[in-house]
Amino acid sequence: MKRLIFLSIIFSLLISKPNFAQEKAFRFGFHVAPNIGWLKPDAKNYSSDGPVMGFTWGLIGDFSITENYFISSGFNLTFNNGKLKYPYAAPDTVLINRKYNIKSLEIPLVLKIKTNEFGKFRYFGKIGLGTSFRLSAKGKDEYSSVKETNNIDSDVRLLRESLIVGAGAEYSLTEDLSAFVGITFDNGFTNILKGKNTVNTSVDQYAITNYFELNLGILF
Repeated sequence: MKRLIFLSIIFSLLISKPNFAQEKAFRFGFHVAPNIGWLKPDAKNYSSDGPVMGFTWGLIGDFSITENYFISSGFNLTFNNGKLKYPYAAPDTVLINRKYNIKSLEIPLVLKIKTNEFGKFRYFGKIGLGTSFRLSAKGKDEYSSVKETNNIDSDVRLLRESLIVGAGAEYSLTEDLSAFVGITFDNGFTNILKGKNTVNTSVDQYAITNYFELNLGILF
């Protein structure tokens, strides 16, 4: 439903597009972004065990709707991490601390609104949706005296949907080249885990992932 509402807004803006000459119809760029992520569980006896640093890099395409409105998309390769603590059968019942390292390909669809230029600066806000495809997932487990890293692809869902909100500033280096910096909050709203708890099989594993990132990049 959220994606349908957002796409309806995008379509309304596209069909009302006016003529203008001063803004390029398309701009291409790339960005890098250190992030800090965490898992938010919603299952019995599951708790978050703190945030973990990660990293994102990707390509950006800004499609101009009007002088100040843009549709932004592209792809992001995201290393998004977090920690959970929960009961685990190993084979005795223990409390496991699992650090999730999840590598995903995210396709964002974002509405970006920019101000007019102030000197060489333009400021922007953005809101949209992201669809992520899990590429790999590893769990670094600690329980009792055991420390091990395992492939946990079978425990992590293939798809993740999220709400993307951010703001930042763009600085004009030349007529066709800009640098930008911004902060983005990527708020997951779908469960990324699957399967049952190994101690209590009536408990479905459930958690969403969130992260903040600092974006640094250029646009051509």
